[in-house]
Amino acid sequence: MLGLDSVSHMNLFRTMPRSVNFLKEIGSSSSSIAVGMNGYTKIGDNTYPNAIGFLSGLNVSAFEAKCSLPFYDKCPFVWNSYSSQAYVTSFGEDSPGMSIFNFQKRGFNNTPVDYYLRPLTFTQDKFIGNTESSNSNLCYGPRSGFQVLIEYMTKMADTMQTSRKNYFQLIWATSLFHDSILLGKNGDETLEMFLKYMTQKGYFKNTVFVFLSDHGMRWGPFRKTWQGKLEDKMPFLYFILPKWMETEFPIAVKNLRINSKRLTTPFDLHETLQDLLQLTNIRDYKLTNRLGKLKLATTTSHSRGRSLFLPIPASRKCEDAGIPINYCVCNPSQRISSTHIKAQTASEVALAQINDILSDQTQCAKLTLKEIISAEMVIVNSNSSTKAEEFLESVIVVEFRTVPGNATFEATVKNVREKFTVVGDISRTNLYGNQSWCANTSKLKKLCFCSS
Repeated sequence: MLGLDSVSHMNLFRTMPRSVNFLKEIGSSSSSIAVGMNGYTKIGDNTYPNAIGFLSGLNVSAFEAKCSLPFYDKCPFVWNSYSSQAYVTSFGEDSPGMSIFNFQKRGFNNTPVDYYLRPLTFTQDKFIGNTESSNSNLCYGPRSGFQVLIEYMTKMADTMQTSRKNYFQLIWATSLFHDSILLGKNGDETLEMFLKYMTQKGYFKNTVFVFLSDHGMRWGPFRKTWQGKLEDKMPFLYFILPKWMETEFPIAVKNLRINSKRLTTPFDLHETLQDLLQLTNIRDYKLTNRLGKLKLATTTSHSRGRSLFLPIPASRKCEDAGIPINYCVCNPSQRISSTHIKAQTASEVALAQINDILSDQTQCAKLTLKEIISAEMVIVNSNSSTKAEEFLESVIVVEFRTVPGNATFEATVKNVREKFTVVGDISRTNLYGNQSWCANTSKLKKLCFCSS
């Protein structure tokens, strides 16, 4: 598995055309199949909840309830399932200061996998890291962090193929992608060369390669556009499968292709990873039996995640898939004036929630509303002829600026008969930089403006 941080599906096409074209070539080759999931949607604001989704099949609260925090050693990661079946396991990231389980978190007390890259990248970052972007070093010595990760993946593939061992590897690339919508183009040739190497060596004949991201760009000028808001919610997900799987598991591969045009999530990816561990589960007769049980089940009696080797209903809604309404792209919306009473009320309610979170943080300033930047009404019932302004029940998405600090936030607020409540996380849509130096959790970092 290779993950690119903060790259939307559309931006993958813009910035990495050589790699995308090679994926298309692989898909038409005689040895491999490539399938991209066009409806893949995020389930949380940043990397952590989306990674938890595909690594455990759970949302953050359920996941952390199963862990003995503050360390993550006893959490239900999917790589533990692979390890129990004698797979060699590997996990690595660049940008150790921003890593998924270490940024404002405690990480692991013991090594979580057989091959854990963090000690190396931490040392590299400290002693030979250079060319710093706003959040991380782009390079280790003369090589980019992305090149280091790809070389590590290549060496892992060589070693495991030579020793004939099954392995599960997750590599997450951040430095080249997190801070800029354009810098990813500098990794295009590196990724293309890796895909060509894996193909030429014949490794894709017995390897499933999962290529994915967590979300699009979450802040900055592009994020403030309508297109940017949409892309933030729509990361990418691609599979490269051995061609023989189409002969061995015809219904499973057929379903995967059909699901490329369905609404899918990290929860579904988790179920798919579980099926790849037990391939007998995706034989034709097993899939037929499983589908029959799903049809008999109520919506509350089975997991919101569904293996992508099973058919995803075309009528699937965000609620069915476990996608919070503030990340759902299925509902149309209407722009409303920033002076509209519902836009003003929604902004005030969201700001009140921010200040409530900060109320016991005496080092953080109380925020006040400077301006409402934009507002839109989400039409949940698209068959209704009622004007958005007249809905008794509605969802308002507002972006507003606060002082001190000129922070910009986006909030989704539900209005039921004039009772307004914030839905899901409030997103920070510009960089907080050093403004929140005094805050010590990731949640507070995006909200706090340090008073002193």
